[in-house]
Amino acid sequence: MESPFKPGDTYKKRYRINQVGRDGATRTLGIPPEVIEKHAEAAGITPEEFCRTYQAVAQYNSFPGLYYEFEPIPEKIGTGSPPEPNDTTEE
Repeated sequence: MESPFKPGDTYKKRYRINQVGRDGATRTLGIPPEVIEKHAEAAGITPEEFCRTYQAVAQYNSFPGLYYEFEPIPEKIGTGSPPEPNDTTEE
């Protein structure tokens, strides 16, 4: 699949996809630390707090690849509690 981005428009890092969970049904991949740091700074919190209080939201369907955004986990903001594992809430 060809990238829609022009060379120099973005940073590029490659990550292995890991299979976890029962029968490898869940796939995970890394997010570059500088991405988390940038979003945490914009939110005025530490990267550790960002990881506890935000979730990554994947959008995909009628375009090549996928697009991730970060959004707050409303019930976790300010509690210091991590999100529940394997939360696969779909909209």
